[in-house]
Amino acid sequence: MKKVKKLGLYDYVDPKRVLVSQATGFQKPEKEIFNLAAEQFDMNPATTLYVGDSYDNDVVGAFNGGWHSMWFNHRGRSLKPGIKPVYDVAIDNFEQLFGAVKVLFDLPDNKFIFDVNDKKNPILEMGINNGLMMAAERLLESNMSIDKVVILLRLDKQQEKVLRLKYARNN
Repeated sequence: MKKVKKLGLYDYVDPKRVLVSQATGFQKPEKEIFNLAAEQFDMNPATTLYVGDSYDNDVVGAFNGGWHSMWFNHRGRSLKPGIKPVYDVAIDNFEQLFGAVKVLFDLPDNKFIFDVNDKKNPILEMGINNGLMMAAERLLESNMSIDKVVILLRLDKQQEKVLRLKYARNN
Protein backbone atom coordinates (compact mmCIF):
# COMPACT_ATOMS: atom_id res chain seq x y z
CA MET A 1 0.00 0.00 0.00
CA LYS A 2 2.93 2.35 0.66
CA LYS A 3 4.07 2.09 -2.97
CA VAL A 4 0.57 2.87 -4.24
CA LYS A 5 0.35 5.95 -2.00
CA LYS A 6 3.88 7.08 -2.88
CA LEU A 7 3.07 6.91 -6.60
CA GLY A 8 -0.02 9.05 -6.02
CA LEU A 9 -2.30 6.46 -7.62
CA TYR A 10 -5.11 7.18 -5.18
CA ASP A 11 -5.54 10.50 -6.98
CA TYR A 12 -6.74 8.48 -9.98
CA VAL A 13 -8.01 5.18 -8.62
CA ASP A 14 -10.47 4.50 -5.81
CA PRO A 15 -8.57 2.63 -3.06
CA LYS A 16 -11.35 0.01 -3.13
CA ARG A 17 -10.26 -0.78 -6.71
CA VAL A 18 -6.64 -1.52 -5.73
CA LEU A 19 -5.42 -5.05 -5.11
CA VAL A 20 -2.01 -5.38 -3.46
CA SER A 21 -0.42 -8.76 -4.10
CA GLN A 22 1.27 -8.98 -0.69
CA ALA A 23 -2.18 -8.99 0.96
CA THR A 24 -3.42 -11.93 -1.14
CA GLY A 25 -0.78 -14.62 -0.74
CA PHE A 26 -0.14 -14.56 -4.49
CA GLN A 27 2.37 -12.56 -6.46
CA LYS A 28 3.04 -11.66 -10.06
CA PRO A 29 3.57 -13.48 -12.42
CA GLU A 30 1.30 -16.13 -10.86
CA LYS A 31 -1.98 -16.27 -12.74
CA GLU A 32 -3.90 -16.50 -9.45
CA ILE A 33 -3.32 -12.81 -8.63
CA PHE A 34 -4.73 -11.85 -12.02
CA ASN A 35 -7.66 -14.25 -11.64
CA LEU A 36 -8.40 -12.81 -8.20
CA ALA A 37 -8.35 -9.26 -9.56
CA ALA A 38 -10.66 -10.20 -12.43
CA GLU A 39 -13.10 -11.83 -10.03
CA GLN A 40 -12.94 -9.12 -7.35
CA PHE A 41 -13.44 -6.27 -9.83
CA ASP A 42 -15.80 -8.12 -12.19
CA MET A 43 -13.46 -7.85 -15.18
CA ASN A 44 -13.34 -10.04 -18.26
CA PRO A 45 -9.68 -10.99 -18.86
CA ALA A 46 -10.31 -11.20 -22.62
CA THR A 47 -11.17 -7.48 -22.69
CA THR A 48 -8.80 -6.26 -19.97
CA LEU A 49 -5.51 -4.50 -20.69
CA TYR A 50 -2.75 -4.65 -18.09
CA VAL A 51 -0.01 -2.01 -18.32
CA GLY A 52 3.26 -2.80 -16.60
CA ASP A 53 6.97 -2.08 -16.81
CA SER A 54 8.29 -5.48 -15.77
CA TYR A 55 8.27 -8.01 -18.58
CA ASP A 56 8.75 -11.02 -16.29
CA ASN A 57 6.20 -10.00 -13.65
CA ASP A 58 3.65 -7.81 -15.42
CA VAL A 59 3.58 -8.98 -19.03
CA VAL A 60 4.08 -12.68 -18.34
CA GLY A 61 1.65 -12.49 -15.41
CA ALA A 62 -1.04 -10.85 -17.53
CA PHE A 63 -0.47 -13.45 -20.23
CA ASN A 64 -0.73 -16.25 -17.65
CA GLY A 65 -4.06 -14.79 -16.49
CA GLY A 66 -5.42 -14.51 -20.04
CA TRP A 67 -5.25 -10.70 -20.07
CA HIS A 68 -4.00 -8.38 -22.81
CA SER A 69 -0.85 -6.50 -21.90
CA MET A 70 1.03 -3.33 -22.72
CA TRP A 71 4.72 -3.46 -21.84
CA PHE A 72 5.93 -0.03 -20.75
CA ASN A 73 9.59 -0.66 -21.57
CA HIS A 74 10.91 2.75 -20.49
CA ARG A 75 14.22 1.19 -19.44
CA GLY A 76 14.88 -0.07 -22.98
CA ARG A 77 15.31 -3.69 -21.98
CA SER A 78 15.58 -6.46 -24.56
CA LEU A 79 14.09 -9.90 -24.29
CA LYS A 80 16.56 -12.75 -23.93
CA PRO A 81 17.32 -14.55 -27.20
CA GLY A 82 14.72 -17.21 -27.94
CA ILE A 83 12.02 -15.61 -25.77
CA LYS A 84 8.83 -15.11 -27.77
CA PRO A 85 7.07 -11.82 -26.86
CA VAL A 86 3.67 -12.34 -25.24
CA TYR A 87 2.60 -8.69 -24.97
CA ASP A 88 0.02 -7.08 -27.23
CA VAL A 89 1.94 -3.85 -27.57
CA ALA A 90 5.21 -2.38 -26.32
CA ILE A 91 5.80 1.29 -25.64
CA ASP A 92 9.02 2.87 -24.48
CA ASN A 93 8.35 6.43 -23.35
CA PHE A 94 5.95 8.52 -21.31
CA GLU A 95 4.61 10.28 -24.40
CA GLN A 96 3.33 6.97 -25.74
CA LEU A 97 2.04 5.96 -22.30
CA PHE A 98 0.08 9.20 -21.78
CA GLY A 99 -1.30 9.00 -25.29
CA ALA A 100 -2.25 5.35 -25.06
CA VAL A 101 -4.01 5.84 -21.74
CA LYS A 102 -5.88 8.87 -23.07
CA VAL A 103 -6.98 6.99 -26.18
CA LEU A 104 -8.03 3.91 -24.22
CA PHE A 105 -10.13 5.95 -21.79
CA ASP A 106 -11.83 7.76 -24.69
CA LEU A 107 -12.79 4.55 -26.51
CA PRO A 108 -16.14 2.79 -26.05
CA ASP A 109 -16.09 -0.22 -23.72
CA ASN A 110 -14.07 -3.22 -24.87
CA LYS A 111 -12.50 -1.40 -27.84
CA PHE A 112 -8.73 -1.30 -27.88
CA ILE A 113 -6.11 0.12 -30.23
CA PHE A 114 -3.19 -2.24 -29.76
CA ASP A 115 -0.81 -0.81 -32.33
CA VAL A 116 0.32 2.32 -30.48
CA ASN A 117 3.45 2.33 -32.61
CA ASP A 118 1.37 3.28 -35.69
CA LYS A 119 2.25 6.97 -35.89
CA LYS A 120 -0.12 7.40 -38.87
CA ASN A 121 -3.14 6.71 -36.66
CA PRO A 122 -4.86 10.13 -36.23
CA ILE A 123 -6.81 9.01 -33.15
CA LEU A 124 -3.63 7.85 -31.48
CA GLU A 125 -1.78 11.02 -32.49
CA MET A 126 -4.55 13.12 -30.96
CA GLY A 127 -4.48 10.96 -27.82
CA ILE A 128 -0.72 11.33 -27.46
CA ASN A 129 -0.98 15.10 -27.85
CA ASN A 130 -3.88 15.38 -25.38
CA GLY A 131 -2.08 13.14 -22.89
CA LEU A 132 1.07 15.23 -23.13
CA MET A 133 -0.85 18.44 -22.59
CA MET A 134 -2.65 16.97 -19.57
CA ALA A 135 0.70 15.88 -18.13
CA ALA A 136 2.18 19.32 -18.82
CA GLU A 137 -0.68 21.08 -17.05
CA ARG A 138 -0.40 18.77 -14.05
CA LEU A 139 3.33 19.47 -13.80
CA LEU A 140 2.68 23.21 -14.02
CA GLU A 141 0.12 22.91 -11.22
CA SER A 142 2.87 21.34 -9.10
CA ASN A 143 4.90 24.56 -9.59
CA MET A 144 7.35 23.18 -12.13
CA SER A 145 8.54 25.89 -14.51
CA ILE A 146 7.16 25.89 -18.03
CA ASP A 147 10.71 25.63 -19.43
CA LYS A 148 11.36 22.46 -17.40
CA VAL A 149 8.01 20.98 -18.49
CA VAL A 150 8.84 21.61 -22.16
CA ILE A 151 12.21 19.88 -21.77
CA LEU A 152 10.93 17.00 -19.62
CA LEU A 153 8.04 16.12 -21.94
CA ARG A 154 9.94 17.01 -25.11
CA LEU A 155 7.11 19.21 -26.34
CA ASP A 156 7.31 20.45 -29.91
CA LYS A 157 7.12 24.18 -30.75
CA GLN A 158 3.34 24.12 -31.35
CA GLN A 159 2.63 22.32 -28.08
CA GLU A 160 4.90 24.75 -26.23
CA LYS A 161 3.12 27.73 -27.82
CA VAL A 162 -0.34 26.43 -26.87
CA LEU A 163 0.80 25.71 -23.32
CA ARG A 164 2.40 29.15 -22.90
CA LEU A 165 -0.74 30.87 -24.23
CA LYS A 166 -3.01 28.89 -21.94
CA TYR A 167 -0.70 29.30 -18.96
CA ALA A 168 -0.41 33.07 -19.53
CA ARG A 169 -4.22 33.37 -19.67
CA ASN A 170 -4.69 31.51 -16.38
CA ASN A 171 -2.10 33.53 -14.44
